[in-house]
Amino acid sequence: MTRLIVIQNIQHETAGLFETVARNMQIDILHICPYKGDAIFLPSRDDIILILGGPMGVSDLLDPKYPWLLKEIELIRYCLSNRIAYIGVCLGAQLLSIAAGGKVITMYDDDNNEAPEIGWSKIFTTNQTDRLAGLNLQSYVLHWHADRAILSDIRATILYSSHKCKEQLFKVHENAFGVQFHTEIDELMVEKWLVKDEEFIVKGIGATGKREIWSDTQKYLELSKEWRYEFIKFIYKELTFE
Repeated sequence: MTRLIVIQNIQHETAGLFETVARNMQIDILHICPYKGDAIFLPSRDDIILILGGPMGVSDLLDPKYPWLLKEIELIRYCLSNRIAYIGVCLGAQLLSIAAGGKVITMYDDDNNEAPEIGWSKIFTTNQTDRLAGLNLQSYVLHWHADRAILSDIRATILYSSHKCKEQLFKVHENAFGVQFHTEIDELMVEKWLVKDEEFIVKGIGATGKREIWSDTQKYLELSKEWRYEFIKFIYKELTFE
């Protein structure tokens, strides 16, 4: 029996649509919240591990406030070695890069200023030979990150990119996907992020950033819901080797 094990790094970043799709596909769901003290354990062969995002980054791996991050990397390496299905979202995607032998760097613009990718913008396919390209995900998605994965040193396939970040969707081996953008969101989730991450938004895109993100959310959230659902469903089917 396939089981989705959701590892949540902070209270307000939840699995959202990933859970909805899993329930509709009759996939059991188990939640692990290491920030609450929940233990991280080794999965079974038929499990799907889903590690979500959070405000922490790879630079925080040795921070005593986040002792579970190194354990998450160990878990991802176990998944890669044992062909256990893995999905990493945002931070979870960056941890996948590290676990596989890649890197994660802070994003900068041409003037060497920090340049996070925050808000709604398009992604586009970079690999027409992959089956995922058939979903035609050239649509607006929500971005919320200041770091990016660097995959040049590992066996990874980049499937979708944005103009600011090449590594928006990538696959490592055949059993692990890194998803830098956010397909899981709903309106309530975005509302919470706008409050919790206000400092990050203002620093990254300015004082009008919150208003712009909310306006774009009203425009694109429902419009993108169907293909976000189909995207997650496709990933689950790919990873369960049906």
